[in-house]
This record gives sequence, C-alpha cells and structure tokens, in this order.
Amino acid sequence: MTITFDNTGIYTYDNLRVVSQPVRGIEEKTKNLGGEVLEDVKLGTNEITGSITVSKKKALVLSVPYSEGFTAYVDGKETKLQRANTMFMALELEPGTHDIRLIYCTPYLKMGGMLTVTGIVVFLGLVLIRRKRENDIG
Repeated sequence: MTITFDNTGIYTYDNLRVVSQPVRGIEEKTKNLGGEVLEDVKLGTNEITGSITVSKKKALVLSVPYSEGFTAYVDGKETKLQRANTMFMALELEPGTHDIRLIYCTPYLKMGGMLTVTGIVVFLGLVLIRRKRENDIG
C-alpha cells in the first residue's frame, strides 16, 4: 500500500494487517459483567465494607481512586490492593463468598503526629531552660 500526500511526502507500508474484534454477543457479555457485584455496601468513617460472591477467580475493581492510605481485608485477612485502570483499586478474589473491608488512614498521619508532639516537647524544654538561666542570672 502506498499513500501519497501533496507536498508532504510518500509513505509506504510493506506489511499491513487489519485486526478486528468480533462484537457478536456483546450485549450479553456486558449484562454478565454486572452479575457479580459488591453488595450490602456500607460507608463509614474511613471505612467501606460489603460482600461479594464470585463464580471463578476474578478481580473486584472498585471505582474508588487508588491511594496508599487504604488497607484491604478479604474475609478478615489483609490483602494487597492492586491498581486498576490506572487510577482505581482492585482486589483479586478466589471463587466463593467474601467479606470485603477497606480502611483508610491518611498516610504518615501517625508519624506527623509524633513529630509534632516531639517538637512541642523540645520547644517547651528550651523555654524552661531559658527561663531557668534567666532566673539564675537575674
């Protein structure tokens, strides 16, 4: 195949393939996607829970943005969260019924709190040392 454009150049493709994906039965396949979903979803403070039954090994994709602050539990066991569709969270599930629990804790919140408390203690210590020196001199 050779394509020629005016004043632009000549481009030649020696090997060209046409690849297509059949769309036969796409309606049924689309309906089946919603067959096994997270049910009894409860949203709490920093927590999402629900249950799901899957017929075979599948990934549960949650339309919640992926964040390092989330910890996932499947049937009470901590489970690794995967990144799905570049921005969402997903969990790999084995066949059967599962209880899902996601807990959110702001990353570095505990460390930030400890550093803040340490800074306040050091500041108060310096203030007390300075006052003591001023009293000893004066």
